[in-house]
Amino acid sequence: MSALHWICALTLALVCCLSAQPVKRHADEKSLERSLVKKEIFPRLDNFTKFTKNNCPDDTKMYTPTDIHKGCLSSALNCVKMELLVLKEECNLNEDIFDNLYTELDYAETETSPSSSSCQACELYPEQDAQQFLKAIRDLVERW
Repeated sequence: MSALHWICALTLALVCCLSAQPVKRHADEKSLERSLVKKEIFPRLDNFTKFTKNNCPDDTKMYTPTDIHKGCLSSALNCVKMELLVLKEECNLNEDIFDNLYTELDYAETETSPSSSSCQACELYPEQDAQQFLKAIRDLVERW
């Protein structure tokens, strides 16, 4: 009899588990998560900005996404990440400072809806100096 009770109990537990609905993420949770990521990005961006101010040649120019349409946020973030790789080489940036910012921006890009095919290519954005480029990153993240 005891074995029968165990089988019934396990069967009931299995049925309960299989019928459970997955927890849906609410917009509030996503918004909270984004605000937490922004709190991580902004201090890292500030450190990055201070470091580049002293280490980048004056003639360093980056393609800088500006006037981004809402549907093009993902491609703009991708452009920023590609240009950060260039900035890292041109300015001999500290690996840790670079990696921290790049990782946060990479996460932001993955959490953004895919861009439409009508978004402009990175090379079509205006070229601006490193400080203007970093200011544009801040503006982009604030919109995210």
